[in-house]
Amino acid sequence: MRLEQRIGRIDRIGQKYDVKVVNFQLEDTVEQKVRTVIEDKLERIKLEFNDGEDKLADILSTLEEEFSFEQIYIEAVQKRLHDAAKLEKLAEEIYQRAVDVIGKGELALPFSQLEERYSVSAWELEKKGEESKQLLKGYLGLFGASLQQYKGRQGVYFFDDPVGSKHWKNVIFHQSQALEKEECDLLGPGHPYMMTVSAKVAQELAMDISARMQVEEGKFAGETGVLFIYTLKLSNYIDRERLFIIPCFISAAGQYHSRISKYFQDMPERVRDLIEIEPALDWDMLIEKGQNNAERLAESIYYEETLNLEEKIRKQEESRQTYYKAREQALLRIAVDNIRNARLQELQEEMRMFQLQSRKRRQLVPALNCEQIAYVEFV
Repeated sequence: MRLEQRIGRIDRIGQKYDVKVVNFQLEDTVEQKVRTVIEDKLERIKLEFNDGEDKLADILSTLEEEFSFEQIYIEAVQKRLHDAAKLEKLAEEIYQRAVDVIGKGELALPFSQLEERYSVSAWELEKKGEESKQLLKGYLGLFGASLQQYKGRQGVYFFDDPVGSKHWKNVIFHQSQALEKEECDLLGPGHPYMMTVSAKVAQELAMDISARMQVEEGKFAGETGVLFIYTLKLSNYIDRERLFIIPCFISAAGQYHSRISKYFQDMPERVRDLIEIEPALDWDMLIEKGQNNAERLAESIYYEETLNLEEKIRKQEESRQTYYKAREQALLRIAVDNIRNARLQELQEEMRMFQLQSRKRRQLVPALNCEQIAYVEFV
């Protein structure tokens, strides 16, 4: 309850002159007593149940649909506190209702979708760190430079920027190291320097979608073939876009090799360029095999992600229906007809918009693209 909010209405856009408002509050008055009783209960709610300002605001918003704090204040002042015990009882009812709201989980829903959209797992962070390191290694290699690890300092590196001539020292790539190595620079994918590196590498490779490479990996020694790198993007234009990398290795004989394909989920470290490749390759056949297998793998991912999304949306709908039902019951207790009807109409519109959004979220659109083709020899 913020009585001072009304004061701001006289200082709106268009006011030609500065407005100075002095808000006097007298002590030991009926008004002050009423305000103290109500605010003490609200402060208790804040202290016991506050899980951030957003959650507190949601609690108070739900309570205000049932208890008009402003109306309680006005009526109590008008009656001059003839029944102080009644006011104390009403304040306690407000507090108990807050307990019920929290206990029944009526506020659990508004945050789940937001957290899900922006949350990143520890495993994903570690993988991003490793990808950043490999990206920087590749970038430095383009200029004949290299990334060097300090002797006796695991995971801490130094290098010279081949373009800007800056000497980078005490560099780490994994967020898990950040707390214990506070003196180090964390070069993650969001770091300005790494974003610049990524843009430069993308520019260098923009016209080069094929490669020839030799990979040192004993368990696949002697294998030759073509590696296709596909990307699958899944989007409903509401939630965060999902990106999947699909490596697909087709042997020179035209067979899909699942183990080698999975091997390229991560970037191999012992790689060097080849000048010549095996001449007798049926490229039309290999490209067709690569595309067919990539589409098969993408279809499997799409199906699994669709099922997972449907399950998440269904749970959110169940939670939201519980929330709406509780809000409707609270609104039905409002005594003033026009206020009650207006609030109920707002609730119906909110429910309609949520249902519309749920339908849109279920429309997951896939986009499969071949990003890179590479001839590969294992030694």
